Amino acid sequence: MDAVSDYLSMFQNAEKISRGMSGDEKYRVVMDGTPCLLRIAGGGEYERKKTEYEYLKSLNGAGLPVPECLDFCRSADGTKVFTLLSWLPGDLAADVLPGMSGREQYGLGFQAGDVLRRVHEHSPAADASGDWYGRYFAVMEPRLEAFRRYGDPFDGSEEVLNYLEENRNLLRGRPMCRHHGDYHTENMVVCGGVLSVIDWHTVDFGNTGDPWYEFNRLGTEYPAFARGQIDGYFAYRVPEAFWRLFALYLSVSALTSVVWAKYHAPEELGSVMELNRRVAAMFGGMKDPVPDWYRKGETSGREDGAEPDPRAETERFVRSFIRKDRQDRLLLELMNEDRRYGGLDRFCHQAEDLLDLRRVAMQGEDLERRADFRRFAEERGGLCLMLSPDPWLDGERLPLTEAAERAAAGTDAAVILGSGYAVVFGESMKGGRGKYLLEEEQ
Repeated sequence: MDAVSDYLSMFQNAEKISRGMSGDEKYRVVMDGTPCLLRIAGGGEYERKKTEYEYLKSLNGAGLPVPECLDFCRSADGTKVFTLLSWLPGDLAADVLPGMSGREQYGLGFQAGDVLRRVHEHSPAADASGDWYGRYFAVMEPRLEAFRRYGDPFDGSEEVLNYLEENRNLLRGRPMCRHHGDYHTENMVVCGGVLSVIDWHTVDFGNTGDPWYEFNRLGTEYPAFARGQIDGYFAYRVPEAFWRLFALYLSVSALTSVVWAKYHAPEELGSVMELNRRVAAMFGGMKDPVPDWYRKGETSGREDGAEPDPRAETERFVRSFIRKDRQDRLLLELMNEDRRYGGLDRFCHQAEDLLDLRRVAMQGEDLERRADFRRFAEERGGLCLMLSPDPWLDGERLPLTEAAERAAAGTDAAVILGSGYAVVFGESMKGGRGKYLLEEEQ
């Protein structure tokens, strides 16, 4: 019996997977009635695969929505390396996005951005040889030269090349961290509205580099999703420096795919050329690094004038103001319609224990009547979203002052979500009621 057949014999069922571009053999296997993902690589890949497995294991430990690590070993004869992971149920984001409304796409993109930020925050500072500038251009310069010599020019190609030359120094001194390596909608699974990330096995720049480089595969064919991913990553505070690098990474990645498609996948050349034309156009012929689809939705979460997506606002509240060790459970409850009321009710009884008190700017039983709170409310325009087990409050959108008065009049806990802040009224109990104004970290 060969090494693969020997390992597969421990499972009740094994179904080969053909989708994807990984060099690994992949199987959906069943062990003790539970589906799992098995990846098989050559024996020479042992050290690299071991590093991948240990990294994914660390993400498991950090509570990130990624596959669980179950087993890692090498065959007795040393010819194969086996990685066994949990099977994440659901559908690929690439398959569900076409059937979603713009608001739903934005909410899913917001989750994708938030997860990516948390991955980068967890990843240690990279100990890579050479700086990011040198590593990036050592790979990209030959591809750019190939385009200059053999690529098919398109409307905007000269502007892309000029933009690169004018902005290449932006890469100097960039921080580095570990990458996912292939962060796009084909590697995201959606189940019950919650997004998880799969396929942590792609090697791109050694999976180490500028964290913002991971936006070079952003799904701009769904503008609401793309906008959500950027807002989710930066919690709505997108730095100006990001846009110039984003325009560079996205346009250069598209440009350097032309020659590859021309000689290795000619059937894809038409779609690759159309992608390049679209990318150049979205940046106004490379004159504006903020893409047109983001400018059209700068009200953060709005689609054709609609209200912001409540799911994205709820996730922002949890990630910004709830203690890290309590975030994932509460978020899972609030994002699932069947569990949402239970989550709100639990928050109602445990608000003071769940909040990250470092974010508290004001507090007190008379909060809504304080002069400094009223000044704060008057300076904030727009409507706030209310969350509460009380159906009279839940889902309401009101100015902050009115929302605070409504919350104070009730007895259940209530959360008031605004841009960059939240106001929390704990449950009214004997002995008092906790009330807090929290502001996002600047």
